[in-house]
Amino acid sequence: MINMGRKIKICLSMLLTITMLFGPFLSLVHADGNAPIEIITAKDRLKETALNKLDEDVLEDFENNEYVEVLVYMKEQADTQKVAENVRNSVSQSLTPHSVKLAVRREVVNALKTTSEETQSKLLKYIEMEKTKGNVIEYKPYYIVNMVYVKANKEVVEKISYMAEVERIYKNKTHQLDVVAGEEITPSSEEGLEWNIARVMANKVWEMGIDGTGAVVANIDTGVDWTHPALKNKWRGYNPETGETNPEGNWFDPVYKSVLPSDSGMHGTHVMGTIVGQTPDNIIGVAPGAKWIAARVFDIYGYTTDQVLLDAAQWMLAPGGNPDNAPDVVNNSWGGLDGIDDWYRNAVRNWRAAGILPVFSAGNQREGEPEPWPGSISCPANYPESFAVAAVDRNNLRAYFSKLGPSPYDETLIKPEISAPGVRVRSSLPGGLYGYGSGTSMAAPHVTGAVALLVSANSSLTVDEIEAVLENTATGLTDSDYPETPNFGYGYGLLNAYHAVEAVLSGTGYIRGHVLVEGEDTEEPVIIHNQELHEAYPNSDVDIIANIADNVSIISAELLIKTDDNLDWESIPMERISGDYKDGTYKGTITSDKLGESKTFYKIKVEDFGGNTVVTDEYEIDILFGIKPDEYEMDFETQPVGWQLTGDWQWGVPGVGVGPIPYNGYRLVGTNLNGPYSNRSNSYLITPPMDLRDESLESVTVRYHQWYRLEDRFDKGYVYVSDNYGEDWVQLIPEITGEGGAVWHEVVLNLNDYIGSENPVFVAFYLVTDGSGQRDGWYIDNFRLVGTDNEPPARITGLTAETGITGVKLTWNQSLAGDLDEYIIYRSEVSGSNYEEIGRTRNNMFMDTEIEGGRTYYYVVTAIDFAGNESEPSNEVSANTFNITTIFYTNFEENNGGFVTGTAGSGSNNWEWGVPTSGPNAALTGTKVWATNLSGKYSGDHRGYIESPDIVIPEDNDVFLVFDHWIDAELSSSGRIYDYGLVQVSEDNGATWINVSEQITGYIRQWQNMQINLNEFRGKTIKIRFFFFSDTYSNFDGWYIDNVSVLGVVNARSEDLSAKASIIKESSPDFSPVKAEHRVDSIEDIVNKANIDGSNKGTTGIPLADRTVTVTVLETGYSVRTNPANGEFTIRHAANREGESWTLLAEAYGYYPKEVEVSLEENGTVEEIIFLDKIPEGRILGQVKDRYYGNPAANAVIRVIDDPNIEAVTADENGYFTIENMLEGKHVLKVMADGFEPLEMEVTVVGNQDNEVEIGLRRYVGYDKEMSYDNGIPGNAIVLGEANSGAAVRFTPSEYGKVKGANIYFWDESFPRPGGNEIAIGIFDIDDMGRAVLIGEPKVVNVTRGQWNLIDLSEYEFATDRDFLIATIQTDIGDNSPGIAIDETSEYPERSYVHSDGYFASLSETGLRGGFMIRAIVESSADSPEILNLGDINYTNQDSILIEGTVDADGIVYVYVNGEKHEVETTDRTFSMEVALETEETTIMASLELNGIEGEPSNPIKVIKDQVVPQLNVIRPLDDEKINVEVVHVAGNVYDKHLDKLLINDMEVDVNENGDFYERILVDEGINVIKIKAVDLAGNITEETRTVVVRLGSGGIQNIEPHEDITLTPGEILTVRFNAEPDGAGRFRIVADVMPSGNSGTWIDMEESGGLYEGTLVIPENFEITNGLIEIEYTDFAGNTDIYVAPGRLTVVPERGIELTNIEPYEDMVLKAGEVLEVSFNGPEGGEAYFKLRLPYGTDNANKGIEMVEETPGFYRGTWTVPEGLIVENLRIDISFISLEGKDISATARGRVTIVPYEDALPMEDLPVNAVIVGDEAYDIYYLNNNSNAQARLIQYFNEGKEIYIKLSQDTIVNIEGRIAGMEELPDELTYYDANGQTTRYVK
Repeated sequence: MINMGRKIKICLSMLLTITMLFGPFLSLVHADGNAPIEIITAKDRLKETALNKLDEDVLEDFENNEYVEVLVYMKEQADTQKVAENVRNSVSQSLTPHSVKLAVRREVVNALKTTSEETQSKLLKYIEMEKTKGNVIEYKPYYIVNMVYVKANKEVVEKISYMAEVERIYKNKTHQLDVVAGEEITPSSEEGLEWNIARVMANKVWEMGIDGTGAVVANIDTGVDWTHPALKNKWRGYNPETGETNPEGNWFDPVYKSVLPSDSGMHGTHVMGTIVGQTPDNIIGVAPGAKWIAARVFDIYGYTTDQVLLDAAQWMLAPGGNPDNAPDVVNNSWGGLDGIDDWYRNAVRNWRAAGILPVFSAGNQREGEPEPWPGSISCPANYPESFAVAAVDRNNLRAYFSKLGPSPYDETLIKPEISAPGVRVRSSLPGGLYGYGSGTSMAAPHVTGAVALLVSANSSLTVDEIEAVLENTATGLTDSDYPETPNFGYGYGLLNAYHAVEAVLSGTGYIRGHVLVEGEDTEEPVIIHNQELHEAYPNSDVDIIANIADNVSIISAELLIKTDDNLDWESIPMERISGDYKDGTYKGTITSDKLGESKTFYKIKVEDFGGNTVVTDEYEIDILFGIKPDEYEMDFETQPVGWQLTGDWQWGVPGVGVGPIPYNGYRLVGTNLNGPYSNRSNSYLITPPMDLRDESLESVTVRYHQWYRLEDRFDKGYVYVSDNYGEDWVQLIPEITGEGGAVWHEVVLNLNDYIGSENPVFVAFYLVTDGSGQRDGWYIDNFRLVGTDNEPPARITGLTAETGITGVKLTWNQSLAGDLDEYIIYRSEVSGSNYEEIGRTRNNMFMDTEIEGGRTYYYVVTAIDFAGNESEPSNEVSANTFNITTIFYTNFEENNGGFVTGTAGSGSNNWEWGVPTSGPNAALTGTKVWATNLSGKYSGDHRGYIESPDIVIPEDNDVFLVFDHWIDAELSSSGRIYDYGLVQVSEDNGATWINVSEQITGYIRQWQNMQINLNEFRGKTIKIRFFFFSDTYSNFDGWYIDNVSVLGVVNARSEDLSAKASIIKESSPDFSPVKAEHRVDSIEDIVNKANIDGSNKGTTGIPLADRTVTVTVLETGYSVRTNPANGEFTIRHAANREGESWTLLAEAYGYYPKEVEVSLEENGTVEEIIFLDKIPEGRILGQVKDRYYGNPAANAVIRVIDDPNIEAVTADENGYFTIENMLEGKHVLKVMADGFEPLEMEVTVVGNQDNEVEIGLRRYVGYDKEMSYDNGIPGNAIVLGEANSGAAVRFTPSEYGKVKGANIYFWDESFPRPGGNEIAIGIFDIDDMGRAVLIGEPKVVNVTRGQWNLIDLSEYEFATDRDFLIATIQTDIGDNSPGIAIDETSEYPERSYVHSDGYFASLSETGLRGGFMIRAIVESSADSPEILNLGDINYTNQDSILIEGTVDADGIVYVYVNGEKHEVETTDRTFSMEVALETEETTIMASLELNGIEGEPSNPIKVIKDQVVPQLNVIRPLDDEKINVEVVHVAGNVYDKHLDKLLINDMEVDVNENGDFYERILVDEGINVIKIKAVDLAGNITEETRTVVVRLGSGGIQNIEPHEDITLTPGEILTVRFNAEPDGAGRFRIVADVMPSGNSGTWIDMEESGGLYEGTLVIPENFEITNGLIEIEYTDFAGNTDIYVAPGRLTVVPERGIELTNIEPYEDMVLKAGEVLEVSFNGPEGGEAYFKLRLPYGTDNANKGIEMVEETPGFYRGTWTVPEGLIVENLRIDISFISLEGKDISATARGRVTIVPYEDALPMEDLPVNAVIVGDEAYDIYYLNNNSNAQARLIQYFNEGKEIYIKLSQDTIVNIEGRIAGMEELPDELTYYDANGQTTRYVK
């Protein structure tokens, strides 16, 4: 029975100071009144850390917004620089630089993706869970920087900040495009080579034949107008197969999601133009041969966000998802503020790692900022990894707005790095226009273009190398602020593209050629041209369009033209406007200045790659003066010949949902037929010339229908006319604006004033837009030129008359006649008759001011059209006039009217008096006005006024202020007033002012009349003031005042008074229908001048026009890309050394690389045609299936990892897939499918065939595993005092798994009382800092007390492989909650915690024992059952085998025995089975079934039953074999089908594949037993035994005969004998004492009998020898062999006779110069004796020698003194004796003489180490091994038992038995022979 008294309630007050999980646990504060211990909790630290992660901007957004946008920066970021370095190091030796660059780029992207995938998973799961609850609006992960964009509420962002893997949380900030204050991009009509291009010397680079071809540039900006003529053909987005646009990977628009490139403003188009733009007339770009791609990040207002910039940065790294598509350089003409801001830095770093150079503009002085200060350079330009560009003007001086270094990241770093032109740079603008712009934004693209030139010159250059080249070749710039270079204003100086390219083009030789594939271009090109233009007009261009196709490539297309007044053919190049090099549409333009007077003729000439030339027939165009009235109508259904369309104006079919439906037909002209018009557009549409020379024409009108929707007041349309070729333009009708014209209506233009014009007349439709706000635009249709008109307008209706102080105001209903010219006003003083014309107007209002007071007037109005047809009169009206007196009047013509100007308080004042040249551009009457600025816009913060002189107001009559004014002031579309004018009156001489008008503002832009009642000032002297106010922002044309009067009226009513109004013409626009002449060479001209031969006549082979081809010089790494049109390449390179050559490597995707050797001389040119062979392509046909069960893996995704050009494919429902266009060779596939584990596999593709593969995936089977740290014994329970508290257990999973639930034991209803059943369960993740982070919201459940409760937590989708907590959280106080059971026997008490409000403390801190009974249910991947006791292959000689194994989960285990399925019981997740072995080979597998799904079986286990013993044959040694060495060779053969091992004396030895074995075994002297044992894998054994007897040493021989010297003659017998052990073998031979090697005698066998060995030799005839040695060889029964020398020597003489005896010297001797040699012998008396000294084996001579003296009878002696300088070895002493009988006898002394240099003897202690001492001689070991005499002496001493010594070390001498000998044992004197035979004496 459980002791209820042990149940405990823990009050929350006890938990207020406990620390967080895994921190240092402190003592609890008890509720006994003791003072609490002062502590700092981990929660405080956690909150502080999390708070520090949040940017201040994020915290501010928490206060103001329900949802905030943030960028979550992850702690772990990929080290891409290291990745790039590793890849470069590993492949740089085997790949070309171009291939290395691609390999690096791919691995960088892979590393970034891997890092983000691995580190963001937990965060993304949490975000996704919160999104389902509505707490997250949107999110997006990134890998370019390991970062996640999130838009979520405050609570979510705060919880993210607690995650350990999160480093920082940034606000998703908004940025505005960095433009120079007061510097707007303005249109320009100039043409030619721009100053800035010449300044950076780009044109000099073109002359070298380098124009950027092969390079790819990009910009991140406002977008690009891809249709601009200078940019269109340079966009990479043309599909080379179809000629259509392909935006995929070439255009990215995260702002507006537009399909094709467009520009939100003008900035991006201007920037791109400076990089690559060019037409023949507009040379604006640095690298016109490069291709461009772009990303739009700024909206039409110039704003973007951090997230959008991240989008663009990531896209640039792998456009279209393929890193191979990445650009070489990215231009970033944008930036933020100065200072440190790291959010984008990793993006820049990763660009660099991928080989993309990040170019940034240094930043401009913004509006409101002071002039640039040191360190003001913008971020990201200030990053060390960015390449920042400053701006200079035409004088090479830093632009005033260009910001300065140094960088806050490193103040020693030169920032900006370089300068480029950035003031009034002319470039492309949207709509086909050109214009000027200023800013570092305009400077940066020069550098980007220069990078393209460098890449074109050498594509192998790295980012670091490009930077170094640009810096080192820049022209240093200085000024008074920066007197030295480099500096923080200009960096390293002005960009010099020419010197930069020169620096990478070492040498002065050229390697030129083509890279082609096999083929021959023999087909002529095909020209398809249907003449559409048979008539043209002067002063207008004529476009000739033709479709040209060729089987290989079109090299050139041109128009040949001549005129009726110039019959010489002239060439005009045609430009490809769509399609590709094989099939494209070409356009050639015959400019107006090249048209004839009456006729122009043209032909089209085309040349293809093979030099095949085709010329069309001749075509004729009639040149007309102009279109004529009543003869011309244009419904725009056909091409509008003679019309000029620029900017946004386009002809064609409008897009679906764009603008109006055409007035008739399908086509029209409009300002952008596919969407809204451009911002900052200046677009014009000009009619063909009109022939109005016929003076008899009564009238001429232009009639057309128009439809428009424009931004009100800001975007305007004008209609102009010109009769002097556009020198002057006259506005015909009022401007149009707003959206009121969004319905088709007819417009009629009166051209009567131009009848008889000798020049053609043009009408222009001109659209001007501002920088923001776009609408549908302006559309024109149904155009007619009309000359005959006899129909008058309809009668005017609704005429009314009102009397005012300035006259009678007449108004009427506007005429609906489209050809209305004007209204005629008639007046009479008699009703119904006597009407006289008093005026005309084009408005439906007229002021009659020529009246007298006190009279009645009658009026009618008629309408007259342009042909002079007048309508019937209108209804008649009458008016009574007032009596008016003039109190004050001025029209400002003669003077300023007495007005003065001033400022009200602080502020600016622009009021001026004079002739206006802005705003209305003219006074209403006369020429002069007062205006807020006569020649421009008013300034910000305007507080100026004009003040009248004193005006006396009479007391009688009504008094009115009347004036005319024109105003253009800022007013928002919502009606909010920003800038305004006021009319004020002062009656105290200006001390105070009274407002007498409302605020006057708005976009009126028309002269209006205004009158103000001044009756309140009657009888006073007043001043009148016109005051104008503006804020500090947008500025407009302002306020203009004319005709100011103060009038007195008798008997007038204010409600009768009305104002007059009129509209005047605007000023002329600046455009012309006449094109300027061609003034400068195009890039094509300049490249041709570089003497690069583009002709391919006679060349076989065709180019690869559809892919990138690189040519690399392997020895130097220089690399270029070929021209895709003709395969051409040019490399400027140094000459090779004499006898050497350069190796070119050409490579292209899909073709085998090709190497070619070339030899280049200095200043020489070598040409080479390189042919590439195509790599065969094959298809992969395959199926993805379950690798074991064979079920198809539906919808599997298969990706070719090693070839990003192959798109991933998705298998069908049956797992089948096809991958097309696979290159032959090995590839790696990555396969992923739901329910299976991912797989990477290698496949080999054979070309020109289908390659079938079957891909098997391993099935994924999950199981629930319960994790428990209790023993299941409830012994106690607790509740906590307050809600939001509870118990928790920490779990440590062994592998990655998903937490699916909890199993918790709750105490029964006995505790607590009353208790409750409701409680919440939560999961806490534990981060790297050991902090607990709650996952989601706790789950509230009702439990059953007194038992285990299984709670499902799978909805949290929480998976982890690290520690986590499962916790209970009370929803009520402890007494109303269920009790959590405690197992007091738990072995893991440290895993249990109590918690409150996120604080955790160990359960042991409460004084309780044990651990909570809370268990976790975790889903893991179930592995196949594991059979533990068997290997993959097993052998046995038994009839059955036991298998034992384990499983991961409780399920059904199946054991397969040779395919037969057996269900096996499991116990505690283990299983076993005795398997009968019925066959020789048995296969066993085991599988696990969970939830009805059987998993993949385990790997098959084989069991081999083998009951046959091995076969063993031992060949050596024989049994009882006797040997004389301590090694025995054991050899033989063994065979067994399953042999395991062969043992020799229990040591395993090797057996070869044939079963042979051979082993050397060490044995001891005596009897040895050798055991050979063969064992097979099943345990069967065969054993053999061999006995071997070992005898070491022969024991020697005795009694050797002859023991004394003997002399024999031929025929006598030599007998040799000795005694030794029986059963041996003996033999002897005769050896000369001294003889050449190989001349030893023949061995003579000896007989053995009872241990006596004897042999004989009969001395043969003619055999002679003196003192010959008798060698004896003895071999005992064990094979031991020894050599002996008989003591006696053998001399053989021809016959016995006179003998010479006692010959001396008997021993060898050594003499020195001056010493005496004595020779003596005994012989017969009375003879003559001589001796000679000669070298051994030397030749004799006639000299008898040295005479010897017979000193005593029969004793002869002679001497010889050694002369100086003689050194000789082994002199033989030959003796000649002549007896009294005349007999000659010769003999040789046994001793030899060696003559050595005279030297002092050395001490014996210095004798060299390793000397062998034999008697009084010592030998170097080498000398001993190679000198037979020394060897013989050694043998003799050994056989005679004499001591032989060896000097082992300096102090150690031993004899041959190893005994240490003393120095005293050595002779007193030694002669030492070194390795070369030189002697040295050593003495004691």
